[in-house]
Amino acid sequence: MTIYTKNWISRKQGKQRRIRLYAVWIGMKQRCRDPNFIYYDGYGGRGIDVCEEWKSDFEPFREWMLAHGYRKGLTIERINNDGDYCPANCTLIPPKEQLQNQRPRNDCIMVEWNGRKVPLYRLAKRAGLRPGLVGSRYRRGWPLVRCLTEPVRAITRGPRKNV
Repeated sequence: MTIYTKNWISRKQGKQRRIRLYAVWIGMKQRCRDPNFIYYDGYGGRGIDVCEEWKSDFEPFREWMLAHGYRKGLTIERINNDGDYCPANCTLIPPKEQLQNQRPRNDCIMVEWNGRKVPLYRLAKRAGLRPGLVGSRYRRGWPLVRCLTEPVRAITRGPRKNV
């Protein structure tokens, strides 16, 4: 994978925006094209690629991002999670919203809740509990409702007795 170092951004843009947009473009291409990149399996390894328009030239990507309201705090999101990065399949959203759209990891516990399969960690966060605690309870056989409603016990230790 070739790392592109040419600065394609006009001088009118602020330096931070230039660096950030360029880094987004490089990261998008690495996820899809570089088999040595840490996240390649979830993108290029699944057949996801970058459209020809964006793959070879930064300028069309930059223009699309700015035309669609890019600003600090927004991330690029594929509308169809199995589709390529291209103008017709991308939108800009806040990172918090993007976290909710991620595919569950292989080690994620999926449970039935209100007629839908949802990741257990998502229910734990909504309940205000640590996902690891709720997952541990569930694996030990607790009923799902109890896993999510049982308060966390405070562990108190008194003075140790010498025996």
